[in-house]
Amino acid sequence: MNPGSRLIGYFRVSKRDDLYTCEDPQKLESFCTKKGASIVSTESEVSAGNQIVRVGLWKALRKMLCSQCEPRQMPMLNQYEDWMRELNKSCSCKSAKPCDGIVVTDMRAVTTDMAQGARFTLDLCAAGKHLVSLAEEKCLSCCNPQAVAFLRKSILP
Repeated sequence: MNPGSRLIGYFRVSKRDDLYTCEDPQKLESFCTKKGASIVSTESEVSAGNQIVRVGLWKALRKMLCSQCEPRQMPMLNQYEDWMRELNKSCSCKSAKPCDGIVVTDMRAVTTDMAQGARFTLDLCAAGKHLVSLAEEKCLSCCNPQAVAFLRKSILP
């Protein structure tokens, strides 16, 4: 993450009541301000973290692709691969304004499944998008030398 990065904030809570008392939005904003980045918008949702295919995360990631449009409705898909393929389709507007990535308090906001989290991190790395974790105080995807090296050896031509 660089100074001037434009990010989408995302947080998840397990119970609806926690949505109103959660300090995550302030933590995300404070962290980004300290690093010279800005949060364009923040998405939240009430959900268990064991499934990565979720509406709130979809909205956050679609806003990362175009911050000026309302995200299109998430298709009814259960498979991560299909979800990511649909997610990465271009915005229908003629002047998409993408953001540089997403910022979360920690990876549990995205998923509690370590394998899903690793795959998600590598997918954002391959797309050149930041996955910034406050817990790690850094980008886990595209700025992570290990993630980039892994992609170069294993996936990218």
